[in-house]
Amino acid sequence: ELVGVGTLAALLAAAGVAGTPELSGIAVFDATHLVAVEHTSNTLVLCDRVTPDSVEFFAGLPSAVPGFADGLATGPGSLARFSFSAPTQIAVTAGSLPSVVVADVGNHAVRLVSYSSSAGTYLVSTLAGGGTRWCFTRRTRLVRRRGTESSVCNGDRANISQSTKPASSA
Repeated sequence: ELVGVGTLAALLAAAGVAGTPELSGIAVFDATHLVAVEHTSNTLVLCDRVTPDSVEFFAGLPSAVPGFADGLATGPGSLARFSFSAPTQIAVTAGSLPSVVVADVGNHAVRLVSYSSSAGTYLVSTLAGGGTRWCFTRRTRLVRRRGTESSVCNGDRANISQSTKPASSA
């Protein structure tokens, strides 16, 4: 056990978040740290693998109330918000300053926590999704996608909707 439940609960309490800590989606961040999703505070936490019972917030404004916002991972200013309402998964990229990709399930989004040399800190951005659920019924299916064109067949009437994106200029 790298971090005891009491240590994580104390971190949450210090941030004003009541409740029992719930973790999911744990991954190796670098040689000395693990990163995990903490559901109760809707944040990502960083656990030190060398020093026992050492944990800190890595990304997101600690709050029992979920939110959706891109911004600074930690520190003063406009902090990112997550909605970890269900167990989720994360992946870490390789490199001296690794990035974290996380499924923000409550916001129906894929989020990226990456280091910004211009800001001098980690930032959270949205790769896909926008905070609302995309709903595809079983009667909606993609018929064809080729180059810059896509056609969608909707329902039994076989109504075809075609979209063509303009080609980008080089």
